[in-house]
Amino acid sequence: MGKYVLAATVAAAIGYWPHAKAATVTNGVYRYLITPIGWLQRLIVTGTAALSLFASVIGLAAPANAQTFSWSYSGTGFYGTGTDTGSGTLTIGGLSPTCGSPPSCSYLNPPYTTTPGSTITSITGTWNGFTITGLVNPGSFDANNNVLYLPPNGVLLDASANGQPGGLAFFVHNYTGNNVPTPTDVVVQIYFNTNLMQYAANTGNTSFGCCSLSTAGTFTVAPGVYGTDYLAFSGEGVVLDNPTTAACQSIGINFNSNFSVIYRFAANPAAIADALMFVSGNSSTFRIVSTQSPGFSLNGASTFNSNTQNRFGDIPTPLNGTSNITIMAGNNTAVSLGTGNIKFVNGQITNFFNKSGCDITNFHGAAVAIPQ
Repeated sequence: MGKYVLAATVAAAIGYWPHAKAATVTNGVYRYLITPIGWLQRLIVTGTAALSLFASVIGLAAPANAQTFSWSYSGTGFYGTGTDTGSGTLTIGGLSPTCGSPPSCSYLNPPYTTTPGSTITSITGTWNGFTITGLVNPGSFDANNNVLYLPPNGVLLDASANGQPGGLAFFVHNYTGNNVPTPTDVVVQIYFNTNLMQYAANTGNTSFGCCSLSTAGTFTVAPGVYGTDYLAFSGEGVVLDNPTTAACQSIGINFNSNFSVIYRFAANPAAIADALMFVSGNSSTFRIVSTQSPGFSLNGASTFNSNTQNRFGDIPTPLNGTSNITIMAGNNTAVSLGTGNIKFVNGQITNFFNKSGCDITNFHGAAVAIPQ
């Protein structure tokens, strides 16, 4: 495929950004005309290769595409005294394996789940006012599998079985309260409790296990709405560090390295978080999602979760990091749902492309809004 990848048109074709549209499809090539902004130009990408790339990026094992949902939980204690509230966003990718009946997965109980769920690939938000910093790897805490089951399934998360809750598990940083007396990094696990017939949440950690508190209550998810909760922009960017760090150079990121970019602007941080994806010339990808409460914005200083995939389809263990990027409209005003073009100025990003020590300090770029 060519030097440039137009992420927006590919995303439109596979539904990565809902409602994004490619302008034309001719001879298997997706074309999207970008309004001229400085050095931006029309970019062309071969459809088959690009679809393969983005399918691998977001885990398209079946028709389900990557989508972002807002989530919320509220419950009261049934083991220990206290209450739990949490909210934020979660992103799903490809379908998880079918468990069926009898289940081939250990912690799913038909008839609660009857069709495959989707793998949760990232999460943001707060838990009792404390920042959620990322997912716990599947199977690392009481058989969590981090799978979301959408209708027609009867439950959204794993139903407990075999003495194990399963469900969704994530880290919360410097948590106190609810029987945790000093600031501690804890794990929260949300699942469907088949004894109580309610969603439940356990708070614990890998040191003291489960649980300082278990609550039961409600868990809900809702999709973000394009043009209301968020807006997507597609364009190009360049690294202007001269020279880049040795770690960056070791993976081929140097002065004047170019990337295609897709930026998701979160107009409603209660429903969705800012995200930024980079696509390199060799089709490797790097995606960051803001975890900076309460605004979950990548404009300015932010912490982030990341996902990386190289051109061979390998997905390394993610390194989270920090960024400080000035993101503004082309006319130097704040980005809004009415913005037509944006620019990235003086971008600083640590652990770029999941490489420890590859810290970018001078990323610049421009992008245009993807129409509904």
